Amino acid sequence: LTFVTGGFLPPPMPAHPVPQPAPGPEQPHWNIPSITEDTARDAFKLYASSKCCYSSAPAKDGVITNMEAFNTYRYRLETFTESRSTEWSHEPYQGQPVDAYAQQPPGPWDISARVPTFFVAGQQKIKVPYTSSMKPCHGCIGMGRKPCKDCAGSGNKVCWVCNGSGFSHRNDRCHHCMGRGRENCTHCHGQGSKQCDICRGKQQLLVYINLNVKWTNNTEDYVVEQSSGLQVTNLSQVSGKELFRDSQYMVNASF
Repeated sequence: LTFVTGGFLPPPMPAHPVPQPAPGPEQPHWNIPSITEDTARDAFKLYASSKCCYSSAPAKDGVITNMEAFNTYRYRLETFTESRSTEWSHEPYQGQPVDAYAQQPPGPWDISARVPTFFVAGQQKIKVPYTSSMKPCHGCIGMGRKPCKDCAGSGNKVCWVCNGSGFSHRNDRCHHCMGRGRENCTHCHGQGSKQCDICRGKQQLLVYINLNVKWTNNTEDYVVEQSSGLQVTNLSQVSGKELFRDSQYMVNASF
């Protein structure tokens, strides 16, 4: 196979110049309405009540002579990206089609993936066509079973009641092991081996290449007009008004 696995795989460079995206619709005119005196007074009262030693009298009885707006603007850039990588994978062979060498497998960016919801992180695994082959299981060397680790493959262990003597503390025959001094291993049921957990007893594995498609939403915030004194870390906890939203299609990145 000429299909390379491992690491992230950049998309191929386009054979023809990528057309520039059409300009988005013109943003509507917007403005930030001023709050009313009643709203300002209620906010003042709420602030005073949150402090144990503050009096609410100025908020209730004071006269508002002037109101000046201090706005804070937050720009949020969300970049929705798709990345692809490959890895070898395997599963027990149960008669699945073996198609390796039947023809050249498709490139990692030639395989169609499920269209995601934009700006929502997600992941998808896709079995790459024409990469499936069959081989003996590496876990059990094609035997389908592996020696039991608890009894070292013997199928029995020293009786924990009589400690291998076959007799109880009264010199009577041990009823737990019937005087044998040993008991069947409970992990392998006395067989000395267990079904291989890799091939699940099938002895053969189907080996193929998985394509991992990952969508990531990268978010970056930028705050300007910080004359209000609002802490940037607390900005996400307050209400605000969305002034505009713009979305553009780009980019065929190959770095």
